[in-house]
Amino acid sequence: MAQWMGKLGFELEIMADYIFGEVKKAERVFADETTLPTLAPGSGSTKTAYLWAYAQDDRTFGRSGPPMVAYRFEDSRSGECAVRHLNGYRGILQVDGYAAYNKLARSDRGNEGVTLAGCWSHCRRKFYELHVAGSSEVATATVEQMARLWQVEKTVRRQSPTLALPRASRPPRRSSQISSTPGSGPCGGSPANQSSLRRSAMPSRAVPSSNAS
Repeated sequence: MAQWMGKLGFELEIMADYIFGEVKKAERVFADETTLPTLAPGSGSTKTAYLWAYAQDDRTFGRSGPPMVAYRFEDSRSGECAVRHLNGYRGILQVDGYAAYNKLARSDRGNEGVTLAGCWSHCRRKFYELHVAGSSEVATATVEQMARLWQVEKTVRRQSPTLALPRASRPPRRSSQISSTPGSGPCGGSPANQSSLRRSAMPSRAVPSSNAS
């Protein structure tokens, strides 16, 4: 069965490369990586590998293009993986703050056209922890301000820029409660876990298996 999967992966590699190429044409790309337990041939155990996910979805900007996610399997979580995957990409790359992605913004890596964007949901976590502990009025005020920004985003989501701008200028409603979970932030959840997006789970090479020989 492992050999069948390896053969299937080989035959579909051209499709995976095509989808990744389409993702890299997007103005905005969301990137994330997650652990993937993988059989280590000959050891009788598993090792930790990584599945890198790259997503593009412009429906929140009022566009009709199909959302896509491209995956790449790697043995490492090194930033060199992202540099190799996104070589030549020019646009906005939204990430969770993992330092490995910083290499993508270096001009000597061939990615001088990359602009890194952070994730409000990840940024909010530390402020919320301080708010819950009651140790920082500044943190509470920050979380409240983020909630108002998310309310604006909820109002303009899926609207074209022409329609979104007038609506965004309206004062957002104030909420007396602070939720333990953020609103629909820019990330919209980790690309590796966005079940609503079209999936293309094609590794750059077959996942190693002890039964693949």
